[in-house]
Amino acid sequence: DKKTAAASFDKYLADYPSGIYSDAALYYSADCHAELGDSEGARSKLNTLFGLNQNKYTRRGHEKMVRLAIDSKDWPTVSSSYRMLASTATTSSQLREALTGYLTAMLESGDGGQIVDAALFIESRSDAPASLVRKAKFERAKAEQARGNRSVAVDIYHALRKNVANVEGALIDAVDDGSRGVFFHSMNPAATKVLQDMHADIWSIGNNHTMDAGVEGVISTKKI
Repeated sequence: DKKTAAASFDKYLADYPSGIYSDAALYYSADCHAELGDSEGARSKLNTLFGLNQNKYTRRGHEKMVRLAIDSKDWPTVSSSYRMLASTATTSSQLREALTGYLTAMLESGDGGQIVDAALFIESRSDAPASLVRKAKFERAKAEQARGNRSVAVDIYHALRKNVANVEGALIDAVDDGSRGVFFHSMNPAATKVLQDMHADIWSIGNNHTMDAGVEGVISTKKI
């Protein structure tokens, strides 16, 4: 049972604190203590585990620490473990989960400076999901505004406020001669003036009429 197992792991650690199996004993002892409702004992074992050289139990230990720390609303510890998990992530899903958890924990802490630091860390990651980077920037702007750094916040808000215009069809000087099918949505290249008047920052051609004028229509649109 868990109680007997915890006692066995703890005895091994007491007898061989630097033993070859100390990493495994620390992790499984923490697991047993957590199952027995001894959160503090579990966290103590995990902290000792984190003091060792990184090993195959380090990442699993931080995942367990996250759960324990969330239960006690210890947001600094949650954020610290999530940041470590982000640094050791090997898949995009692991990275997204870790970075999202890191930012969420910082927001829960309510510390403006730490929120800014967390946001900047996420923004600096070239592999971070674009949607999460955008959220991080927004939260950083709010934190800066709350700290009285209005000009910094305004600059971030302006950067986030991009006007995206949908170019519903190719920009090409072409005539519908019936050879392109039933639907042929295209626009005279002079239509760019309208888009410019809209002050569009981004022109999207990701729609169902982009290919109506064929490859030459796409090439013409991209050139314009």
